[in-house]
Amino acid sequence: MVTSSAVAEPQRYLEAQIRWRPAEIAFWLATLLPFLLTPNYLVLASQIAITALFALSLDLILGMPASYRSATPPISASPPTPRA
Repeated sequence: MVTSSAVAEPQRYLEAQIRWRPAEIAFWLATLLPFLLTPNYLVLASQIAITALFALSLDLILGMPASYRSATPPISASPPTPRA
């Protein structure tokens, strides 16, 4: 029989994932605000939105959120392995 505490842990985790983080709000504001602030430059605003969505989709496809990439050094920064 499954206890209620075993069910509550995944539920709490999923509820925490649903909440919007400040970085996500800033991303969408920076992407969509040019449409409202500069109606004369809709072509530029659409290019900004397309580029932002491309960057977001690339992160999702590669499976690397931005917080993970910033916490790990680049592959080229690792020292070479000595050969025997």
